Amino acid sequence: MLLIDDNDEMNVNFALVDLNHRYKLNQEALSILNKQRSSGDTNKRWVYTGDIFILMKDDHCNRTMLEENTEIEKELKHQESFLKKKEEQLIRVSKDADIEREKFFSTYLNDQQKQEQSSIKQQQQQPQPQPKR
Repeated sequence: MLLIDDNDEMNVNFALVDLNHRYKLNQEALSILNKQRSSGDTNKRWVYTGDIFILMKDDHCNRTMLEENTEIEKELKHQESFLKKKEEQLIRVSKDADIEREKFFSTYLNDQQKQEQSSIKQQQQQPQPQPKR
């Protein structure tokens, strides 16, 4: 497995883009290789492995790219589940924050209403000055 560091979300994003790009390039190369095979052209191919170019037979080249794509698919699925867990965690934290915010404001508003009612009662209990005639 290619293993991306799950702790750094920015690296995860870049790695996912890179994996998708590599997967698509492999698919494109496999398609071209299959077209050349069907036309009867079965030679060796130059393959870039990331560091160097290697001359490979068509069969070996095909098998290598298929194996790499299998590994890429596994890693993409792993990262998809990782991101899904992160998303669920974010939703849970957001809901908890909303609940706490609601508790705070409902308590605060109840206290404010009680104070207003208390001040209204106090005003009503105080004798009103009689207007002078």
